[in-house]
Amino acid sequence: MIALEKIIRDITLFMLLLVLSRTALERAAVQISKEKTSVWEPIAVHELDQDFLTLIEDTKKQINKIIDKTNSLANSEKKKNQLKNLKTQVESIEKKYKKNSPATFILGPIGTSAIVLKEKKLEKELSKIKKQLELISKQ
Repeated sequence: MIALEKIIRDITLFMLLLVLSRTALERAAVQISKEKTSVWEPIAVHELDQDFLTLIEDTKKQINKIIDKTNSLANSEKKKNQLKNLKTQVESIEKKYKKNSPATFILGPIGTSAIVLKEKKLEKELSKIKKQLELISKQ
């Protein structure tokens, strides 16, 4: 009985592997054919959330405003360094958010899940930066 259950499990997993492989190959074929026919328009791997991009731009503007305000202060080197560090982190988040590997598109649901998880992680990082920015601006 146990051997039969293992055989059924193995066959089921193998069939699942075949289905997932077939889906990946079909998506790859579609991707390649679209790239061959459309030279000017790259295929969008994932649609970017404009609200999140706006939030990133707003954060960058806030950092720039605070930097401008701190330039007039004499003893603000530490604050300027913190703000430059935050600005670098925000730019890094923006770069990571805008760039998605075409390979994740081919992976189908697994790739989509990876993109969504990455976005959630970047949103958490941006919220931490906004909290730090709020603390710095109160100083």
